[in-house]
Amino acid sequence: MEGISLVAKKSWYEENKVLWIIQITLFFLCLVLAFFIRPIIALSENQILYFFSTSTQVIAGLYGLTLTGFIFLNDKLNDRVKEDETLYDAIEIMKARQYSQIKTMGIICIASILASLTIINTFDVTYNSFYKDVFEYFLNQSMVLIFTEIVLIVLFSWYSINPRSIDKINEYLKKQNEYDTTLEEGNFQEFVKYYNGIESMIIGQSIKLTNFITNEINIKNNKFYRPNILDALKILISSEILDKELANRINELRKYRNSVVHAEDPKVSMKASDDIKKIYQEVQLAISRYNSTE
Repeated sequence: MEGISLVAKKSWYEENKVLWIIQITLFFLCLVLAFFIRPIIALSENQILYFFSTSTQVIAGLYGLTLTGFIFLNDKLNDRVKEDETLYDAIEIMKARQYSQIKTMGIICIASILASLTIINTFDVTYNSFYKDVFEYFLNQSMVLIFTEIVLIVLFSWYSINPRSIDKINEYLKKQNEYDTTLEEGNFQEFVKYYNGIESMIIGQSIKLTNFITNEINIKNNKFYRPNILDALKILISSEILDKELANRINELRKYRNSVVHAEDPKVSMKASDDIKKIYQEVQLAISRYNSTE
């Protein structure tokens, strides 16, 4: 939504920064092992060929199953949002993280398969030649990539099925919000009452603006378009009822409210309590002004 910041999502690089640091470290470690240290475990030709041919099939199959599971999980998360819109921000972040993990696993999967195929197809040429050290480097690096892929798949599975994942994201969102609950505490019940009032006014006004275009079939079946709060904000911005600054403030309160209601000990700051009263009055005034001109 232009002008309205939704959820703060880390870039793909930031999400995987630790992984890349580990991979770069292991890259140089493999160089040292290949060129300066004699191998601790020496594999025979059959063991090398069998290991890498089997590994490519295993990680390709695991990645395919993980990708299928990701699609299934994504649909389940979308269903949860439909059931409870207050989970929208947390689930959007979770979906973004899962996609980032799937993307990383895909890159590692391709790299490990290509490296394994290189080992298999160049074994006869390089293993007993001047390039043996180079071969051993590729062998070590290929193993690192294969085991990294398996670990990433396991971690993805644990993260996706962890029942506390969404709760942890909500806690993170709460800490990242400008309304700091460590300050003077406000009235939680009053905060929720005013927020519900704001949401009701915004959605109600958006329904008035959109349902006049509902076709005759939908009218006959009593099917009317009821937008969620984010879609309603878009409608009111495009109709110039609310400006983008006010919409952003409402959206920040929306994210704060969603994280608060899912907290184990729901508390709101005095700043949030004060701001929501002011915003309630501003929204009420803006909608009244618009309706009076119609």
